[in-house]
Amino acid sequence: MKKILLSLSATVAAASIAIAGPSSYDGKSVKSYKQPVQTPAPCFSAGEAIFGLFGGYVFVDDSLEGYEDSLGGGAELLYAVTNNVVLGAEYYAFSSEPAHAYNGVLQLRFPMDCVAPYVFGTAGGLVNGKNNFTVGGGAGLEYRISPKLGIFGDGRYVYGDSGDETSIFLRAGLRFVF
Repeated sequence: MKKILLSLSATVAAASIAIAGPSSYDGKSVKSYKQPVQTPAPCFSAGEAIFGLFGGYVFVDDSLEGYEDSLGGGAELLYAVTNNVVLGAEYYAFSSEPAHAYNGVLQLRFPMDCVAPYVFGTAGGLVNGKNNFTVGGGAGLEYRISPKLGIFGDGRYVYGDSGDETSIFLRAGLRFVF
């Protein structure tokens, strides 16, 4: 009977050592659980609806009769068709000789993290008692403070419908992303 109890005790001891694992405890769990790494939300993405408010200054060519260099401001509505292609419309007004401009916009942006340089073209009109067709183009830079809020600055060269009426428009503002 002693041999049976001794054999049974030795078997239980060996089994408990095998189940418990190594005899030295180093303070670490045998199984380690790693938290999944969360990637930050992209600052720019396709499908964004963007509302912008801006202020600016227009430098008018001397040949553009009735207009002077002046301050202005306006709003824009943009939609990011893809991460790089943005379509939209904008409206702005100038302080000298009350003038209003409206444009369609095609923007090509090149996002790098939360900064996106862009180039754009515009076509629209300038209204101040008479309508003038305008086209223009320029470049700018947008920085996203968060995925839903950005600041931007850009400049453009605008051609009037007679060809010799030109201006440079510099602007800066905020963009709200939905």
